[in-house]
Amino acid sequence: MNIQHRLGRKEYCNSDIYDGSWKEEIHEGRGRHGSGCYRFADGSYYFGTWTKGLKDGQGTYYPTGSNAPSLKRKGLLFHSPF
Repeated sequence: MNIQHRLGRKEYCNSDIYDGSWKEEIHEGRGRHGSGCYRFADGSYYFGTWTKGLKDGQGTYYPTGSNAPSLKRKGLLFHSPF
């Protein structure tokens, strides 16, 4: 089986945007795999690593209007719909 990886952008119907790595075998927005940035419609964003569409490993959440990362503990940053 030859699995393709690529960089790309997906704009969701709720105005969220993901820019980053994708794994081609996974569909329906769950293909986020590797490094990427997920920008929420409210202006906040999360930059980090993903596995099978889920946040995995190191990542940083930036609240709306801030250039500094959130000071909240890792793993408790926000509830994710993915």
